[in-house]
Amino acid sequence: MPTIGGLDKGYLLTVLDDYKTGLRPSTIMGRIMRAYSEQEVAAIASFYAEQTWVSTDRTATAALVHRGEEIHDSQCETCHEDGGRGRRTSPRVSPASGPPIHSMPWRAAGPRASAATAQDGRAVMKLGDEDLEALAQFYESQK
Repeated sequence: MPTIGGLDKGYLLTVLDDYKTGLRPSTIMGRIMRAYSEQEVAAIASFYAEQTWVSTDRTATAALVHRGEEIHDSQCETCHEDGGRGRRTSPRVSPASGPPIHSMPWRAAGPRASAATAQDGRAVMKLGDEDLEALAQFYESQK
């Protein structure tokens, strides 16, 4: 389960709306979000955006962290600046609880999974499982 406390409110609004409209695949979130009004969705996004980010306590492997940093610098830094901690154009991705890249919806659904993930999906779909694990460990090492 990824950490969502402390994520950007605009990003959270997009994700919640994608669930509500069915654009983002889910097992239950779509059904839950359809029950909320726009005002309630905004309140939910505001609540989680105001929370403190909680870092993962998963142990990283130095070689994988180094490989993940290389991948990040060459393919992800443009949007996920500051080692994935920044919020310029995309949500914070480091460190999430558990392996963040492996659990993201576009890995299974492809790059058109949702409006919030389309650009990331195209980049992530090009990476193999070993590179994704390295990227996940790099992000998790960014406290």
